[in-house]
Amino acid sequence: MTPQTGRMGHNDALRAAWLRAGWRTIGQAALELTEHGQRLLDDHQFAVSARTWRRWEGERPGWPSEETAIVLHDALGRWPESLGFTTPPGWIRPEHHEEADVKRRAFVSVTAAALVAGPVAPQHVAPALIGYFQQQLEGHYRADMYLGPHDLIGTVSAQYQLIDKLVRSAKGETRRGLLRVGAAYAALTGWLYQDAGDMDGASFGVASLRRSRCARGTRTSSATPS
Repeated sequence: MTPQTGRMGHNDALRAAWLRAGWRTIGQAALELTEHGQRLLDDHQFAVSARTWRRWEGERPGWPSEETAIVLHDALGRWPESLGFTTPPGWIRPEHHEEADVKRRAFVSVTAAALVAGPVAPQHVAPALIGYFQQQLEGHYRADMYLGPHDLIGTVSAQYQLIDKLVRSAKGETRRGLLRVGAAYAALTGWLYQDAGDMDGASFGVASLRRSRCARGTRTSSATPS
């Protein structure tokens, strides 16, 4: 091992990644990442020194800033947790933020459309669907403990959309039961967005819940016994 390489002997994952990229020394790695980051971020102030890189390959690599994490991923194809860095509590990959934003926009789109009264194809709605959605809801709460909000938002939002569609075809007690379940799904969706740190999505979830409750009250009072 040459002194120029500067091998610290601790963070082998990072070292293997920059060697695969064709960088031969720590000094070259720091320079290449600096230039890559300046182009990617369009920020000529972005810089990573050889001293910082040596610390990354040392016994206590610490954790890079979010901007540096993005540059590392773009340059080496891996996020810091896969490059031997010490993952801090609460770290969420930027790509997860982007996925959550896409799912939120999709949820806003489908639920906004669903909450506007419109024609739907008539269909028979079995009362047993109420129990089915209730069981699914209990499963979502359990899954949240193991998966977290990001992996559930899309599924719960899609089921909320389906429930709203069924509500507009259902009659009597079946409609009222689905309205109650729909309100619970709207509440869970709002909670998932809040837990994910997306307050815009959470606010829309709360608005959906209020609308569901208003619809339940209006339709219940105007419905005739089945």
